[in-house]
Amino acid sequence: MGVRILATLWLAFAVACSGAAPTEERGGSGEPAGAFRVDASRAPLQPDGPLRGISFGDRLRADGSIVRPRLGFTTEDTLVTAVVGLGADVAEGSTLTIAWYRLVGVDGREPLFSHEVAVGPGGLAFSEGVADGGLAPGLYETVAFLGDRQVRAPWVVQAVEASSRARAASALLRFELEPWEVPSAGESGWWDEGSAPAPEATPAGTCELSSILPGTVPMRDVKASVHWLGPCTELVLSATVSGPPVEIGSLHGFTNALGDVLPSGPYGQIDVCELPGGSDLPGTVVRFQVTGDATASLDYPLPDHSEALVVGIEADPADGSRVEAGDRIGLRALAMQVPPSQGIEVLYLDDGSELIGSVGNVSGSDRPIPCDLGRDFAALTAEYVVPADPPPVVEICGYATGFDGTTAEGCVRFFTGEVWTGTLRVEGRFGDPIDCVAVWEGEVRLSVGSDGTIVGDGEVRPGRSSCPADPSAGPIAIAGERGEGGFEVTLSRAGGHGCEAVFCFGLGPATIPLTGDATAGGTSEYDTGLGTVFVSTWSLECASCGRA
Repeated sequence: MGVRILATLWLAFAVACSGAAPTEERGGSGEPAGAFRVDASRAPLQPDGPLRGISFGDRLRADGSIVRPRLGFTTEDTLVTAVVGLGADVAEGSTLTIAWYRLVGVDGREPLFSHEVAVGPGGLAFSEGVADGGLAPGLYETVAFLGDRQVRAPWVVQAVEASSRARAASALLRFELEPWEVPSAGESGWWDEGSAPAPEATPAGTCELSSILPGTVPMRDVKASVHWLGPCTELVLSATVSGPPVEIGSLHGFTNALGDVLPSGPYGQIDVCELPGGSDLPGTVVRFQVTGDATASLDYPLPDHSEALVVGIEADPADGSRVEAGDRIGLRALAMQVPPSQGIEVLYLDDGSELIGSVGNVSGSDRPIPCDLGRDFAALTAEYVVPADPPPVVEICGYATGFDGTTAEGCVRFFTGEVWTGTLRVEGRFGDPIDCVAVWEGEVRLSVGSDGTIVGDGEVRPGRSSCPADPSAGPIAIAGERGEGGFEVTLSRAGGHGCEAVFCFGLGPATIPLTGDATAGGTSEYDTGLGTVFVSTWSLECASCGRA
């Protein structure tokens, strides 16, 4: 077998997403707002024989490493690459199936596509999911099948919105207006270590070691490959954390006069927890040693990816639906970390005013425990009852905290009134008489409550300008009231966003008249009285009218 996996690969934690029937908790008579049931009986799926685990990132490099490995993506991403680690006991010519799913509601799963990949011993199989318009937000799962063996891993896509950057304007809702797409099939294939580019060969008169290249393989395997120069006939690769080293690879009886990378090794791969003193906690130092015709050693500390914590939520009805007081919303929340990491301490759900439910990691551990795969995953299912007299927007968020203090969140939003979406163009005329003109353009969304109260947000970007300095931009918040003839709103900077430029986006009141049953728009002028006039042009459409 060739020199395998020549660069570092950080692997994602594979988990199973099935559990026992939930228990239900209620208080008093009837069902209060936020009544919930919690299912903490989710368990991780261990590596299954030759299937070592699944990782995700932008793409697979020629050297076998992943570009930006992670479990969390955004709607700005257009490509996800799933990478499956394979053990040395995979038979040459085997067929690996990599299937992609979207998780729907509390317990549903929608198949998207699959790849069949011809594989052999070791190396990495990859499968790409593409979405030219940007990935649709939600929870996903990718499963690898090899005969009766399988591993699976969830991952999440979160929307990049003005509200995610400015919590004061959290009323932004998602609809079908965006060009987001669930991933469809891209490229697939098998990468083995013989595919990697060989180092430059330089003749040598004696056996010399040029490098030991360490890394990881899903889910907690460590690996190393050895490059050498000269007439090397006997090389043994071993590894340890503490205690006697364990042989993980060797080269016997072959002279490599030019230093070429050979199909026969030496290469080694082993579960770090099977080493003497082994631990998969970040900072654990694995010592790789080479003995034989030449000797060398390398200390490889496991990295810490605790900051890659991510939270995703699926709901039934779906995120962005219209709800009423008393409606039940089923929730499924997942928190995940890319190992090596410290682990997850707690995952909880709330609606901004009260706790819906909370749970620890699937192992129930209250501290990082070495070789505990369950510490990197937490799952919670709950049922939320929309309270009486709900706000225009019901926002439910999941929050996770890691043992190292790292935090992450993911939210879903529902509306109880009308939601309007559209565009905003603002022309700022500075000076009296006018010295210069600056233009801003962006997208806005407004939610109208049953009492006519308006909350909304948006994002503006600078357009053309004749001013001597660049105009400012950023997220905005919108508030106001709806009348019979339209909307009276006021714009403000969201989330403490300040004005750092001389020529700032115009803030203040605006009137937006109705132009139809489900359309509104027009031009409104606001004179600041300080020599500046802002002219705003709105074009809005009711995104919720007619929705159940």
